[in-house]
Amino acid sequence: MLRYQPTEADIERQIRWELHAVERGAERVRKQIEDQTIADSPMGRRLLAKLARKVVVNIRKAQMEAVDIIAEQRKGRPQTWWWLIQTLTAEQLTVLTFRSIFNTKPREAMTSLPLTSTALRISSACHQQLDFEVWQAEQKEVEKATGDSQFKEYLRTNSTINAKSFQRFSSKVQRLRLGKWSREKTVA
Repeated sequence: MLRYQPTEADIERQIRWELHAVERGAERVRKQIEDQTIADSPMGRRLLAKLARKVVVNIRKAQMEAVDIIAEQRKGRPQTWWWLIQTLTAEQLTVLTFRSIFNTKPREAMTSLPLTSTALRISSACHQQLDFEVWQAEQKEVEKATGDSQFKEYLRTNSTINAKSFQRFSSKVQRLRLGKWSREKTVA
């Protein structure tokens, strides 16, 4: 049996407290979105974990459909996506797709993301992943032959392995390869 009977004031205080808690939670999410992209936030990781399984299944179905269509050798021009969807695993495509979408910071008054720019971001992320995998395989061969590689250097100098750090590292290596070296650089 309940001995304490809340008063009208107690009930009103409880309602205000709960509304305040909801507002604090919403403010915390807004601050996370301002400070970082959704993909890098705990909320983004939870969304990815929750939704990824369903998307992986659908991508696998699309990959199998593409393989079947390619195997039939129909007349006419093949769809580009039939080949492209085979380049990465369903899991990789899922993660790259979600990260590309979550990394987009919408402008004010935007209710949805434009499809073309979203597709271009996903395509760019897939291309970077393929470049990374090719480069990593090349570096493993170099390491077998010489015992050292740029991949080892990349891992040593980067605590976070992601597209941004790889792009920074590879552009630095590219500049060193293609650029003219000043007298100071060659002596140092």
